[in-house]
Amino acid sequence: MEFYSQIIDMVVVGSVLVSAKRLERNTFADRNKIKHIMDKERLLDVLKSKIEEADAIVVGGASGMSAASGFRFYYQDEEVFRQMAGSLREKYGFRNMFDGFYHPRITKGERWALQLRTIKYVYECETGETYTDLAELLEGKNYYIVTTNQDAQFHRVFPENRITRLQGDWRYFQCKECCHDAIYYNKDMVMELNDKIVNDCLPEAYIPRCPVCVILV
Repeated sequence: MEFYSQIIDMVVVGSVLVSAKRLERNTFADRNKIKHIMDKERLLDVLKSKIEEADAIVVGGASGMSAASGFRFYYQDEEVFRQMAGSLREKYGFRNMFDGFYHPRITKGERWALQLRTIKYVYECETGETYTDLAELLEGKNYYIVTTNQDAQFHRVFPENRITRLQGDWRYFQCKECCHDAIYYNKDMVMELNDKIVNDCLPEAYIPRCPVCVILV
């Protein structure tokens, strides 16, 4: 029971650490609210002590980890989003990348343009501070990471064999019909196809096809 109690404590305190990072950037909440609960320094001290006491640590990392590091184009109408969306932002009226991906009127080629630009950004952006901070806190500890994030930020600072990606990884393509189980590392293709985008749309001739069933990905 003590072990599970430690895990529960880590989940709670870990969430507060991300909240502290958000507050530091004036992104999601009012600074004054956190002062009524606990100042940031004390939060970090509690987190460090819990890590030091734990025999093993399970890290659950979701979108807040990346948002706290400034990667907010998925949800917000900010500069990175506007650059990647281009003319599609005004054409369809969406104001964040997720809404763009699932817009009912966007064409396949336009959706591919958004996806390709997003994946290129995933490869080229800086490593988020929340991830490097967490790596420093976990150094020398027995830990495992479970994440719903697709942006591969965890893979910048943690070994592959210590991460489970529940919702996939932007760095890999696979057949949408699941005709086989293979996944394909996509960096070279993504960089090449970004150069093929015309007027914020990838021409159909360049849309990737499954190498087995030849259906458009």
